[in-house]
Amino acid sequence: MSAVFIVDFFVLSHGQWNLSLRAPRRLTMLVPWALGFVTYQLINPGYISWWVSLWTHVGRLIDFRAASWMSASICSFFVAALATLAEAVSRQSLGSAGTDDNP
Repeated sequence: MSAVFIVDFFVLSHGQWNLSLRAPRRLTMLVPWALGFVTYQLINPGYISWWVSLWTHVGRLIDFRAASWMSASICSFFVAALATLAEAVSRQSLGSAGTDDNP
């Protein structure tokens, strides 16, 4: 979640957040967070047996094997940060798609 907030505040909002009552909801920011969460769990699911089994099964389904050099924290941070940027780019392109005056 910290990656989502850092990218949103420093990169996308240029250090200015709209905190008024009319501020837009950012429910789509849950998607980058979820992708970061999944990344972390795939690399380091922890020690609870059923939870480890679940994420090991998910890893097998998508043919993912964590390399020994992978850091769950760093990888999940970068995945969430990149997904936040991608979400913002797609939001901007969808918002400006209807403003083109050329036929």
